[in-house]
Amino acid sequence: MTKIMLVFTGGTISMKVDKATGGAVPHLTGGDIIDMIPELGKLASIEFHDYGKYPGPHMTPELMFELAATVQSLIDEGEFRLW
Repeated sequence: MTKIMLVFTGGTISMKVDKATGGAVPHLTGGDIIDMIPELGKLASIEFHDYGKYPGPHMTPELMFELAATVQSLIDEGEFRLW
């Protein structure tokens, strides 16, 4: 079975409305979202790495470089490769 690693960064898909402020804030983890789609398990072995819960505008160049290093370390571990 194909093995896929998803690196989760947050974004709009992870947001829920904060009742106290009325604003949308990152809430869900990668696992929370994957669990909403049980059919994925029939297609591939899905693993995920929760890098963070960042709204898109909060993804700075510094975080992008850190994210790139995180992805490279997952590749270097030998279980995953870029397609």
